[in-house]
Amino acid sequence: MDLYEKIACGYYETKLPYSQSIHIRDKIKTVEDTFIGTLAQIEQEKVRIIEAYNNETKTIRIAYREDVAQLEKEFKVDLFNYYGVANIAEQKLDKAYAIAYKKGHAYGYNEIANEFSDLVDLIKD
Repeated sequence: MDLYEKIACGYYETKLPYSQSIHIRDKIKTVEDTFIGTLAQIEQEKVRIIEAYNNETKTIRIAYREDVAQLEKEFKVDLFNYYGVANIAEQKLDKAYAIAYKKGHAYGYNEIANEFSDLVDLIKD
């Protein structure tokens, strides 16, 4: 599969969720409605749930960001290979990619690749 085919099929898009689908408010409401105990015990349980939720969410978001970073790294390698510039000095490639990213990232990987294609002639040896 070439670069543009991978972009078209969503290859570079993470499949991981950004955070949990169950909202903390729903969990807290369940505790308030069903937990049997003193008010202090209910509050302790709510704090425990919030701390556990924050830890789980943090772990999920870290995994999400790592996956996005890995996919972007793979996209860059594929992009440089597609345009035959992988052997160019890294500093030039990074600069050209940064410009293409700045101009195109709001519209996705396809637009980043298109913007990069406009810069290829400037960085080729």
